[in-house]
Amino acid sequence: MKKILCIAVCIFLFTVPALMAENKPPKAVLKKGDVKKFLKTFPSLYKDLEDLGMAYNSESGDVAVPKAIEANAKFMALLKKNGWDKTFFQKMSVILAGLSVIVYDREAAEANPEMAAAIEEIEANPGLSAAMKKKMIDQMKISMGAMETQSEVSKKQIHQKDLAMIEPYADDLVEMLDSLED
Repeated sequence: MKKILCIAVCIFLFTVPALMAENKPPKAVLKKGDVKKFLKTFPSLYKDLEDLGMAYNSESGDVAVPKAIEANAKFMALLKKNGWDKTFFQKMSVILAGLSVIVYDREAAEANPEMAAAIEEIEANPGLSAAMKKKMIDQMKISMGAMETQSEVSKKQIHQKDLAMIEPYADDLVEMLDSLED
């Protein structure tokens, strides 16, 4: 039940800003090989980028990139050494945002059966009044609908071609990002 509550809170926190965002269709950013290259080069690049002030928050998926870094010759040399150019940040942002969409969808898919089971438990609970059961079930259904809405809104923020390039590497990306936190 804690997982369901956590998901419901996350839905609220992510849905409101996403719905307020401008609804322009996204442009495809990634080229074939970008995600594989990111997987290969990001771990070694990450430490150097941290030293220059970049931070990645795996909980929120946010990346803090100091503006001065973009113009920094040392930084550009690090990118070049790893086979990247000035488009790195845009591509990194798309890869991380796309990964967030994919992981969110996976977790939502796992939560749906749990929520359905919770609804069945509520319905079968003789200690709850019919009104209380209805209220609780309606709240669960609202949460399930909000999860679906969030998924659809998030998918519209990333071009489908980019998501398709990220999907095959999602597990590897999660593993690689987790290893950076150790």
